[in-house]
Amino acid sequence: MRKTSNFENGLIWFGGGVSIAEIISGTYFASMGFGNALAATNIRLHQGG
Repeated sequence: MRKTSNFENGLIWFGGGVSIAEIISGTYFASMGFGNALAATNIRLHQGG
């Protein structure tokens, strides 16, 4: 059985962190409704953030 490298472990933890951030931001946008949340996300992405 092969062990995972530090790089592979880092990718796993990075992916987990991104997933948690998506869940948290989703809870903030949920009260806005899907259309408004999608618009807010698109505006934010186009502003470079």
